[in-house]
Amino acid sequence: MRLYWQSKIFALLHDPVFKPFDLDKAKSDLWRELDVMKEWQDIPADDKLLNYLRNADYISAASDRTSISSINNHLNYDEEQGLEISHLLSGAKQQLKGLDPQILINKEQELLLAIEHETDPQKVFWWLWRCLPIEACRVADQHDSLLLMPADRSIPDVSLWSHTSMTAALAGASTGYQT
Repeated sequence: MRLYWQSKIFALLHDPVFKPFDLDKAKSDLWRELDVMKEWQDIPADDKLLNYLRNADYISAASDRTSISSINNHLNYDEEQGLEISHLLSGAKQQLKGLDPQILINKEQELLLAIEHETDPQKVFWWLWRCLPIEACRVADQHDSLLLMPADRSIPDVSLWSHTSMTAALAGASTGYQT
């Protein structure tokens, strides 16, 4: 049961929290900050479980984004213009602006202060799933605009939170509850 919840935690944190602003497109290592994930520190990159979790990410991305094989133009965060996003249901346009990408990336560590030492993976997962988006808005001094933060800068039609939630669901299904 512990592995099940840890897989879901890994899936929620597999992308940087401020991914659209991460100009280096680095993979997230935020999960490494959690005490509940310490035994995952030495898992080899070619581990079978990590392959399942990568597949969960790929399936989630394929299910929640349009299937275009290659897009060369990526949306860029512009300090004057910001990043235009659309609400997933209403289609209302909104600008994400006034955010310094480097400051956001540096603030990622602050997001986990409430749970970094929690040892129950189920509690950690539920906190991340429910509270992390709100914490991201708080840390970035944004009201709720970051709730619509896109998962992908090339096709910004799904929120990061929706994508990571779907990935976590698939990761849990791949891992199995009784493992």
